[in-house]
Amino acid sequence: MEAGPVPSRMYDMLKIVRGDSYLPDIEGLGAYFRIDNWMYVTPLRDADMNKLSTTEKEALDDSINKYSMLSYDEIKEKSHDVAWRSTARDFSIQWDDIAREAGLDTEELECLNKFSQLESALS
Repeated sequence: MEAGPVPSRMYDMLKIVRGDSYLPDIEGLGAYFRIDNWMYVTPLRDADMNKLSTTEKEALDDSINKYSMLSYDEIKEKSHDVAWRSTARDFSIQWDDIAREAGLDTEELECLNKFSQLESALS
């Protein structure tokens, strides 16, 4: 999107709770959070951290430590990287582009693609 990459399903959930989605809140998302001033997410329940793995918790903590003190403009600038710029507006960023942006080399990308193909075949 214009302001940077957005997980589309999460954005859909936010719009449902905010009330500007064509989808109704059939899953009761509004019981978990609300949207204030059109853009601020306010939790209505404590998170069940037992649902997350140690690695997921570490990734969240790392992101909070890196980005929580940055301004909107600073975060927007960081998100407009090569992966974002090489993708047409409102289209999905390719995993290869994200992986390259994260510093993976060609061999690591090949391994990632093989794993992805195997995962797709198993599901």
